[in-house]
Amino acid sequence: LLEEVRSLLPGVRRESAAEMGAAFYITTVAAAYASFTRDYTVTDGELATARALLSEFPQEQERLARLSVRQDPDRLRVTKPGLMRRLTGETLQISASQIEKLMQCPFQGFCRGGLRIFQREKQNLNPISGGNLVHYCMEQLFLRYPQREDFLSLTKAQLSDHAERCAADFLRQQLGGNGSRPHRFLQNYRRLASRVTALLVHTQEEMRQSQFQPDACELVIGQLGEERGTKPYRLRLPDGTELRLNGKIDRVDLCERDGRRYLRVVDYKTGEKQFLLADIYYGLNLQMLLYLFALLDDPERYPDAEAAGVLYMPAGMPKEMRERDAAESPEEFLRNYFRMRGTVLNDRGVLTMMEEEIAGVYIPAKVTDADQGSGELKLTADSQVFSAEQLGRLRRYVEQILCECAAQYAAGDVAPRPMKRRKKDSDYYADACLYCDYRGLCGTDPDNPAHPRVPMEQKDAESAMLRIMNGEEAERDAALDI
Repeated sequence: LLEEVRSLLPGVRRESAAEMGAAFYITTVAAAYASFTRDYTVTDGELATARALLSEFPQEQERLARLSVRQDPDRLRVTKPGLMRRLTGETLQISASQIEKLMQCPFQGFCRGGLRIFQREKQNLNPISGGNLVHYCMEQLFLRYPQREDFLSLTKAQLSDHAERCAADFLRQQLGGNGSRPHRFLQNYRRLASRVTALLVHTQEEMRQSQFQPDACELVIGQLGEERGTKPYRLRLPDGTELRLNGKIDRVDLCERDGRRYLRVVDYKTGEKQFLLADIYYGLNLQMLLYLFALLDDPERYPDAEAAGVLYMPAGMPKEMRERDAAESPEEFLRNYFRMRGTVLNDRGVLTMMEEEIAGVYIPAKVTDADQGSGELKLTADSQVFSAEQLGRLRRYVEQILCECAAQYAAGDVAPRPMKRRKKDSDYYADACLYCDYRGLCGTDPDNPAHPRVPMEQKDAESAMLRIMNGEEAERDAALDI
């Protein structure tokens, strides 16, 4: 059989496993079948030859037929509406993070948020636990010092003590304590805890010059488990089903000026996080906007409040100081690292309440040298700002694609259709399949052009979203295509 296969594959070099390809791997009928289910180094032509060989064996034809069925993503649709209704209930309750997963890939979102299939993870020191430590430390900080003056009066030593106490509590409560931990783990954990102090110091500096003040931390939107918070974000689907979005906001800041209340939502991010209109165009990275809309709709918690912005505060660990630019001082390095990203209201009064000089030190907006300090704002090209009119059009667009996504999910249309980035290394959106926990259940080939949805180039998607926000074209586009 080996000689027969090799005779069908002339010209294959045999110097190494990688170079020999199919002639090296496919030495038996079982190996030929395995080549269809594993990432062997074989070409499409070699696979076609092996398939033809397997088709000559009656006992293998049924297995090939099963493989063909497994490659059909439509087999994973929920075809009985009654079953999906039993799963979702009469009111469709979805978290903002589940919407993100559904937009990335309907099947991924269904497995995680609908079927609640989770991969078992060991409680250890990783980016997730590091992020949870930051959230816990910040929440405890503002619970202990709710008054602005008390927080601003803390010394660096007191902030460091707070970080160490929170780290010790978190290690005991969430990571099982330090009794059986190796020395390397404890050393890395102490280093992580000490670096949280840099974030606390920067937060204090930012608040010292800002008129916005934290009003709530870890604020629940709707209901999460046993936790109840503000009113959920409600939308009505085309069939009359009510959609309720739930979630949790890291921090809500408030400020009043001339009798008007402005609010902004702040999210702590331990990884790189950018506010990209290209993401919004495809229904991704909507979480903070949805939280903002939910608060604006709540007449009890924040009556007559107006949107001031959504901000991502870097909460990870900065690079080693030795990697900084030689012209930068350590203070400048940390200030640049912790500068908040996101988008803010294009209003001079509101921006000066966030940062008096609008110099782009703390917020994603900066005036040019030509700005006169009054009248129309003159901002740098990379400033991330919006007008009230733009936000209104953006909200209508977001709600439209949100309802379409939720309606398809409620109807059981959860077949895999993953988003796939255009380029391997340089792209604004990563593959939904790359780190998916459900690839073993899915069985679809992410490289098959019939399966994934490939977004347009980032600049094109941003231009399309901006045209919608400016009212230059229809708010509904074929961007979602889910």
